[in-house]
Amino acid sequence: MTGGRVDPSGDQLSRTMRTDEPAVNLKSVSDVQNRNSLSSEQKLTIQMAEANLNPEQRELIDRRQSSVRIMDVDEVSHGEDSSSGKGKGIDPRNWGNVALDDDESSPEVQAQILASIGETSKKREASRERRMNLQEMFEEFQTWQRQETLRIEEKYQTKLDALKRAYMHQGIAEAEVLEHAEDSTAGEPGFKGEKVRNYENTAHRLPSRPSELIATSSHVGKLFHQLTAVKRTGDVPEEESEKDPLGDAVSTTQKAKGMRIKPLKPTEIYDGTASLRSFQRNMREIIAYLEDGQVPEYRQIEVASRFLKGKAYTFFERT
Repeated sequence: MTGGRVDPSGDQLSRTMRTDEPAVNLKSVSDVQNRNSLSSEQKLTIQMAEANLNPEQRELIDRRQSSVRIMDVDEVSHGEDSSSGKGKGIDPRNWGNVALDDDESSPEVQAQILASIGETSKKREASRERRMNLQEMFEEFQTWQRQETLRIEEKYQTKLDALKRAYMHQGIAEAEVLEHAEDSTAGEPGFKGEKVRNYENTAHRLPSRPSELIATSSHVGKLFHQLTAVKRTGDVPEEESEKDPLGDAVSTTQKAKGMRIKPLKPTEIYDGTASLRSFQRNMREIIAYLEDGQVPEYRQIEVASRFLKGKAYTFFERT
């Protein structure tokens, strides 16, 4: 075949392949026909060649074309023509390119996933509510603790006030006895007694001196009365001066100095025990220690607190 003409004799297909025209790949004849770049002579040659093909040749070409098409489909399915490798972004209309499996895209599986998420959310909400409940319970406990502390303090304060009033009433009763004793000795000649205190002035306080708790008619009471008179006037009472064996050999000032005794510390430190006897004994000893030691008034409270401990010292600090 020369000049694009077909030789009617011999193997037409083989002679067609030996023409001067460009060789055509028969396995993609249909693709070549669809190309607009082929010239009219090339298209005519292809048509004449197809018309002269025998059944075996056609079957061979069809098998080759079908295998080529399958390969093309596989290549496309492997993503060679997709946009994933061309630098394009994820399409939000395609669910962000999530590529879910068939099991995950199932409505039943989606419902189970949604139920699991809802259950987790409920557990978190329940945990948050439990934390809030614990915080509220802790705040309520703190409030109850403060109220209980105030109640206990008020309870013990009431008991302390009652005990204090009992001490005061006991002191008032003894003060009345002392007043009657002083009244009975006030008229004796040469006896200088202390002025009787008004009951109203001592109704709300304890006796401030141990001598107030001792009857003046007793020997100890007379001794305290004598010491008080010496401190007040500097003179010895007439009755005692008459009984003094030294007489006029010693001046009254020397007598006053000679009667001063060494202060004795209290035998025990009071710890607040609810015992009237222990309380009065400790008070008498402390007051005697302050008076005998001639402790200045501005230091008497400080010195007296040294002989208190426990509840007694706590009560002293609060008052």
